[in-house]
Amino acid sequence: MGQIDLTIDRLVPCLISEETEETVNTRFYQVKEKKALFSCNKRSGWYVNWESLFEDYEIYAISVENSDIFEGLIALERNEGYQAEHIVWMATAPHNNPLKTRKKKYIGVGGHLFAVAVQISLDNNFGGCIYGAAKSRTVLNHYMETFGAMYVSRLSENGIGGFVIAENQAAKLLEMYNFERGGV
Repeated sequence: MGQIDLTIDRLVPCLISEETEETVNTRFYQVKEKKALFSCNKRSGWYVNWESLFEDYEIYAISVENSDIFEGLIALERNEGYQAEHIVWMATAPHNNPLKTRKKKYIGVGGHLFAVAVQISLDNNFGGCIYGAAKSRTVLNHYMETFGAMYVSRLSENGIGGFVIAENQAAKLLEMYNFERGGV
């Protein structure tokens, strides 16, 4: 199980250019070809080799309108037993990661990735319920404060615990976002 270590910079309906403060239309789509993830690996600044996740999980990308450049990626696993989408891994692109660059290209990618997970949960008739494991107590507390996530001790292998964003909080989260579903 992956551990999520993504801090939400701002909750914004569309991505915002950090340089110009311009709002850009945002879209998400499922990555359908493994080769599209070839350059999304640890060598290029991502925290995981995304190709290695392709066979076992559904991978979705966030990009700006009229672009096929990934601004963020999320790996999801449908869990029929929990009636929820499991967030296995998520990350902003290196050019949007404040730990990798002095100036991010876009603000708001992390929140959009959570909203994508909620949308896929709705599509799968799970009512928007999502869950995952936080990498640290700080990240876990951040999700509880930002999204109203609930702490669940048994959702983690690292002893920190995991989080669940249930239907009501998921609906509130999704209301904040304005993105189109599309393909490459």
